[in-house]
Amino acid sequence: MKHIEDLDLIVGRQLRQCRKLMGLTQTELAAGLGVSFQQLQKYERGVNRIGAGRLQQAADILHVPISYFFEDNRHDAERQKLIPLLSSPQIQELNNHFCRVSSPTLRQALVELVKAISWGSEDDGVSDEESIPKFLR
Repeated sequence: MKHIEDLDLIVGRQLRQCRKLMGLTQTELAAGLGVSFQQLQKYERGVNRIGAGRLQQAADILHVPISYFFEDNRHDAERQKLIPLLSSPQIQELNNHFCRVSSPTLRQALVELVKAISWGSEDDGVSDEESIPKFLR
């Protein structure tokens, strides 16, 4: 069984990772939670325990289920390989804009668009310019 302190570290690590993946600064998330950025730093380091209500608030802001914060995935090799990619500025920008789209239909259309573009980017002899849909050129 995990010690409470270990759980605080896991929750803090997950909070920090998710915040970064969403492209939010500590100041932005702290403002959304109604705490100082110093307090958020303490939550992320596991120094201070985050209460259930505030953790639910963070889950809502970050668009994840509250259970996300309790997943200890440090040793998940596949996930660890994705972190540098997901932390790239382009992915963060794409994700920030995607999260602002509220329509499920439009979100799915964006997924299909990215799929279409990625299929055209394989080494199939088609230039990047040719793979971009005409309406985006």
